[in-house]
Amino acid sequence: MEADNNSLSVAAVDVKIDGRTQSAADASALKELLVEDCINRPTMFCVKYMIYRERRKSAGLDGAGAVRIDKVDDDIFEQFSLGAEIEVQLGINETVRMMTGRVAALEPDYDPANPCLAVRGYDGMFDLRFGTKSRSFTDIKDSTIAQQLAAEAGLGADITDTRTIHPYLFQNNQSNYDFLCERAERLDYELLIEDDRVLRFGPPREAQEPEAELDFAIGGEIKQFYPRMKTLTRDSEIELRGWDVNRKQLIQARARRGDELVIPRGGQRSGFDYSVDGFRDSASTIIDEPLIDDSDAQNLAQARYRRSLRGFITGEGVAKGDPRIRAGRTVRITSIGSKFSGVYYVVSSRHHFTSQGYETSFKVRRPNI
Repeated sequence: MEADNNSLSVAAVDVKIDGRTQSAADASALKELLVEDCINRPTMFCVKYMIYRERRKSAGLDGAGAVRIDKVDDDIFEQFSLGAEIEVQLGINETVRMMTGRVAALEPDYDPANPCLAVRGYDGMFDLRFGTKSRSFTDIKDSTIAQQLAAEAGLGADITDTRTIHPYLFQNNQSNYDFLCERAERLDYELLIEDDRVLRFGPPREAQEPEAELDFAIGGEIKQFYPRMKTLTRDSEIELRGWDVNRKQLIQARARRGDELVIPRGGQRSGFDYSVDGFRDSASTIIDEPLIDDSDAQNLAQARYRRSLRGFITGEGVAKGDPRIRAGRTVRITSIGSKFSGVYYVVSSRHHFTSQGYETSFKVRRPNI
């Protein structure tokens, strides 16, 4: 454990390898720990260890010499192998399990003065990236495909029913990961790994209770925060048109205010409502979109409307280390003025531990004020 220089609390860290707690010697060699998560991407960990036994001073022509490493410690290397299971714990005063993943790369750095070994790996979503497939699916829902691909990767599944049955879908020389991201994008769904080995395939959870309250006031949790509000220039209303091949007729769908699916907590006016105060309406018409039926058309129109709305307020910041700030969760940010204070959805987080302490960087979004 290391003292956090920005507070009276103490940063706590622990790493388990294939279920085994590290020895005191290995734990003392830990130099740096990083956990990065992002919606629709595998969560990554990187642990760096010092790999020398002792230093000595080599003689130089000027008599000054230089500090060199006498011998690299092989014991650290022996702890890790590709595919080894790593459990990363991080927190303040006590550890919280951040993730369990498997080692995907070993990256030694033989700097003569300070050699180290970086152990890098990913959570279960990484297993979806192996290989590519070309295959067809008939009379199937996207949620059923997600269930099947999760099972192929040895993952559990938390799947939201997508209802629409597709007569035919083709996975065209794609990895399961790329194919599933493509299906999720169409519906405005998200991919995340929860409980280490459970794939979640469902809509964003922007309406959930905030996991943490982050205050920007002096002595608060936030060190830096940079929000951006921008005018939304398209898709305030979506009209979608396509052709039903079976019924030989036009399919139409509309999405507008009220089709957000989930309403983030605390917001009163959407970004489109706010943008139209200073600029004109930004309706869009989309023609020749491949559609299954009226229900599918409505789902796609609403998905596009929601995606555009999320560009209204985005931001990034740095806070004191907090394991509650994770992708797919919400946080409440306060003391930044009435226009920007409120509940934000975390898009990504970066948890970084060094001998200087523990801090969390994050990116967020908010579709309303």
